[in-house]
Amino acid sequence: MTIPSIIKPIATVLVIHLILPASAETLESNTGWQNEVAIGIESEPTYAGSDNNKTEADFDFKAVHTNENGHQWLLSLGEIGYTRKVSEDTSITALLEYEEGREAEEEDLLKGLESVDDTVELQLSTTRRFGNSYGYAVLQYDLLDRGKGLVWFLGAAHDYELSDRLGVRLGLDISGADAEHMNTEFGISAAEASATGFSQYKPSSGLKSVTLSAESTYELNRNWSLLGEVEVENYLSEAADSPLIADYGSDVTYEVGIALRYQF
Repeated sequence: MTIPSIIKPIATVLVIHLILPASAETLESNTGWQNEVAIGIESEPTYAGSDNNKTEADFDFKAVHTNENGHQWLLSLGEIGYTRKVSEDTSITALLEYEEGREAEEEDLLKGLESVDDTVELQLSTTRRFGNSYGYAVLQYDLLDRGKGLVWFLGAAHDYELSDRLGVRLGLDISGADAEHMNTEFGISAAEASATGFSQYKPSSGLKSVTLSAESTYELNRNWSLLGEVEVENYLSEAADSPLIADYGSDVTYEVGIALRYQF
């Protein structure tokens, strides 16, 4: 992984940030329940660092309850969490999240590697808004001790209102992980090397990736919206040096999704 490959997504965000107009001040969320159902299609890498994508249907349900102090409870498919507003612009969130594992049968390249079990992760985060921009820090920990270890994220995003109906959010984050996580995602044990022909590889803790994201929302009417999302992830250092990426995958991967959402 070279320095220019890190600079490119950062420069892209800065350029687009200068071109797009900023949106009006974000309105306060209404109190009570806000619910939504979304159905769509997404394409994502078959494993972290794969140069092959799998495309499948995606369905989600989300319910958010906001009280008079701005605190929120969140319930969705695979997530339950609580967000507490500590000031007008700052909040903290605790979230339990289902994390899908990795099956060796998902791709021929993975045959001979150990499968990664599904798990539940605890996610703790803090967010600070600056008008239509915000920064955040996240810690993510594998509660069931199934190899996902500890991951951290530092990121920022900005919301743009391009019209009364169209909004865009651009984001950039950098992540790192402990040795347990890096070995689960990118390591090759001696037994796996013998079974597959991969070179043995044991990464240490360190930086994992830089991710550039763009999300769009187009309101069809009061209840219906079209959603779109694109993510470009650039793997770094210990992750990028894994045989799964350096020899057979790609240090830059893409994820694309589109959905129709109904809010009530």
